[in-house]
Amino acid sequence: MNTVSVRASVRAMSSVVALSACAPDKAPTDPTDRDSGTVDSGLGDAFDDTALRAAIEADMAEFGLTAAAVAVLRDGKTVWAEGFGTLTPDGGGAVDADTRFRVASVTKSMTAIAMLQQSDGGCLSLTDRITDHMRFEMASAPGMTDDMQIRQLLNHTAG
Repeated sequence: MNTVSVRASVRAMSSVVALSACAPDKAPTDPTDRDSGTVDSGLGDAFDDTALRAAIEADMAEFGLTAAAVAVLRDGKTVWAEGFGTLTPDGGGAVDADTRFRVASVTKSMTAIAMLQQSDGGCLSLTDRITDHMRFEMASAPGMTDDMQIRQLLNHTAG
């Protein structure tokens, strides 16, 4: 994936996250429901997709993206989902909310977020050795040792 594609993907994802978390009227007074471990998005009962749709279309135009599928969830349920663009750069087939995309290196960010959440929850420490959390033995490779820490993998300084 080239640098422009990575930047476009990160910017598009950031726009979606930022806009989907915006409150239409006002922010909640206590956004965190500590009993259930959920965060109130501030969206209220109504969801106005106008700003989100405009941001997605603007980013697609700016970065030359031909396709995107976006969903907004509330309480684990989809409240809005839409596809944008076409399946191929030459205009072949419309993208819909169920179109599947290859995520490729985006999984690195997802894994890092999951590991940081586990660290925040006290399930692991970023200074833990990788081998302490593995249920299988790693194959030996240059640069890999039993002392490698989770943080080293997350910041790409080992492994």
